[in-house]
Amino acid sequence: MSETEYWDLIHAERARLADLLTTLGTEQWAHATLCTEWSVEQVVAHLTAAANTGRWAWIRSIARAGFDPAKHNARLLKRRLGGSPGETLAKFRDSPRRISL
Repeated sequence: MSETEYWDLIHAERARLADLLTTLGTEQWAHATLCTEWSVEQVVAHLTAAANTGRWAWIRSIARAGFDPAKHNARLLKRRLGGSPGETLAKFRDSPRRISL
């Protein structure tokens, strides 16, 4: 499978997830997830951060956090969380189709 085909699959799955997320109510966005410290909305923000952070930006960010994943993730979540679940979902939908690795 080519890189383009992989990215097409990733893009399709992200679109399916975004469509599913539109069906959630406010309480469901706040629900705890298997990522014990994060709500559904925070997981979506994390996925948005991952889609917007290339390899070198990630390395710089984790280094600035003193190689502390919790600090690194908190900074990225703060940047990617919207003021409401709808805004967080919009940021997720607006994520680039691909990033430079």
